Amino acid sequence: MSIRSLGIEMEGQDTIEFHASRSEPTAWIVLDVDGSQCEIQLAQSHVETLRDQLPGVLADLARVGDEDDARQRADDAVLRATDAVTRALEKARLAENTGAHEVATSLRTAAAETTETADAVDRAVRTFVEATLSADRAADRLAHATVLAGQS
Repeated sequence: MSIRSLGIEMEGQDTIEFHASRSEPTAWIVLDVDGSQCEIQLAQSHVETLRDQLPGVLADLARVGDEDDARQRADDAVLRATDAVTRALEKARLAENTGAHEVATSLRTAAAETTETADAVDRAVRTFVEATLSADRAADRLAHATVLAGQS
């Protein structure tokens, strides 16, 4: 049997098993998705190809995790800055009410600078996310086109 294209989406509860035959130079990948099983038989050369590709795939997954972590750290920094600005503006209001005009002005200036920096981080994160998504989509399209070209 030959299938040109097949897509299976696996969720966290689904399982995958990978085992070799003890009597033949073949291996199987068994997917259990929502109680339905799919068995894929592989020749030794296919297993060796998977072995060779695995470090790159794991590195790509780690990169995605690193990018997500960096984005989360940036988002957290923006939230901390926003909270600090809110507190500073409240203290500026209190300082103004007690006649400490210089303190109030200083706090408002610092709050404005912090807001500007947080906005810059937010813009950079959005640009980063858009750029990485665009690059990832392009790479996925290229990989798909390469697979299709190999089937011709």
